[in-house]
Amino acid sequence: MRVGVISDTHAKTDDDLNCLAEIARRYFKDVDIILHAGDMVNLRVLGILQNVTRTVAVKGNMDFPEVKQTLPNKTVIELGSCKIGLMHGWGSPIGLPQRVRKEFEDVDCIVFGHSHQPFNREVEGVLLFNSGSAMYRFFVEQNSIGYLDIICSTNKHCCKIEGSIVKI
Repeated sequence: MRVGVISDTHAKTDDDLNCLAEIARRYFKDVDIILHAGDMVNLRVLGILQNVTRTVAVKGNMDFPEVKQTLPNKTVIELGSCKIGLMHGWGSPIGLPQRVRKEFEDVDCIVFGHSHQPFNREVEGVLLFNSGSAMYRFFVEQNSIGYLDIICSTNKHCCKIEGSIVKI
């Protein structure tokens, strides 16, 4: 199973939304599901991604009120026999992976955003994954999205989740 991961789109204008639609068509056309880790800003982002494939999203700290009223702070998605925690994150980028790790128990992977910095590392047996910022250039020189490839066995436990970051 292939999961598309996107975060920190910060889409405010029609040009932003058009750019996002192109990114989604180009990079997520073959994924099984898209995870958006917050700061979409505009709720229309969710519609654009859902036009490509099933999408699960959480709110971020910069989202417009309509987004904050619609989406949860965090959620757990079960894909096959794997559990993936999804949240945006908060505070300083320093220590962010450790903070989001403490928010979930019994998960195989945690997808987060907020820092705009890609992160793809296993910590205490859990893959912590931040795809970086897909469109917003604040704090980054290069925008990026990510993929999670999930390989599950037939014995009902998650075998392996591999993350990859793609510069766009």
